[in-house]
Amino acid sequence: MENRARESWHEHQPFKAFPDPLINRIMRTNLRSFHPFTDEVMRAQLPQRWSWPNLEKYSGTSDPEAHVKAHMTQTQLLSMDMDVHCRLFPTTLAGMALEWYYYLPRNSVDSFETFCGRFLARFADCKPMAATSTSLHNVVQGETKRLENPPPPKDG
Repeated sequence: MENRARESWHEHQPFKAFPDPLINRIMRTNLRSFHPFTDEVMRAQLPQRWSWPNLEKYSGTSDPEAHVKAHMTQTQLLSMDMDVHCRLFPTTLAGMALEWYYYLPRNSVDSFETFCGRFLARFADCKPMAATSTSLHNVVQGETKRLENPPPPKDG
């Protein structure tokens, strides 16, 4: 009886606003519908016996392509259904990448291809770039001294 009274009391309390607008949005939304996936993607059945992929969470500070490849390698062991890959991918996100996921519009992801395309486009600037002779020429030592003629290596 005490639990029922506590639940009833909680249901009638006014919604408490949080400083973070994302948390407010989550709290006001039915959590079952708080995702960007279409109904078809959400109907994908997760394998009955599966464990979370042993994968480092992506926070938006490393190579997004490497993360997608690692995710695919792990989840292909569980299922070849690409909608399952869609549903599992957000569990590998953290930090700003997870924040990005929560702001995707409802029903805007209809396939893993769409999801990956948006993910890779959003985090493309995090992909490491290979050094070119032009980029090395633009390296500055101190405030103004260019490394135009670096000293030869010393023999030990």
